Amino acid sequence: MKRFFHHDLNLIDVQLKALSAVWVKYHAKSHDLYDSTTLLMDDTIKMYQQLSKGNRETQMNTHKAELLTAKRGIDPITLAKVTIHKNELVANTIFKILQNMTALLQEDEQDIRNRLTNAGETINQIILTSLQQGLFNRSDIDKLSSSDQVQLLWIKIGQNENIALGQAQLLLNVSKYDAVVLFEEALHSLKS
Repeated sequence: MKRFFHHDLNLIDVQLKALSAVWVKYHAKSHDLYDSTTLLMDDTIKMYQQLSKGNRETQMNTHKAELLTAKRGIDPITLAKVTIHKNELVANTIFKILQNMTALLQEDEQDIRNRLTNAGETINQIILTSLQQGLFNRSDIDKLSSSDQVQLLWIKIGQNENIALGQAQLLLNVSKYDAVVLFEEALHSLKS
């Protein structure tokens, strides 16, 4: 079963907002920075489990171990025992972890956005072809008032051989739910 990328994107956006809040705590040198970072990592691990991204989950668990190691007064890079400046060690480790989390989440977000953008371009071609072949017209688009009507139109135009081929190509890259969401967004932009 294909991933519902719009849902995945929402999950990542929630984590990016939470990450931003922890960055604010980092800059403010908040007393609960360690706990906030740990909670953020736990939530991000759960998110990656939902997304079935085992490699990202492992990276987050590694970061969690690094932070715990720093909290115990051991430099996570050199594994040397630190007797002074333990709080600075923890803060520096959190900084490194937050930087890496930012990069990971932004990369994952961009990958999904690229996939959806490419799918949107295919949807636009499907719409243009449908209009050219008279499968529906601008007034039909203006009459659409619900998602159910959009889905029915998607099914109706899919009965055309050429459109069905385009839909099949699209569904190789995104789920049918993503396709319908993108189709609805594109049709909405064409409304008078």
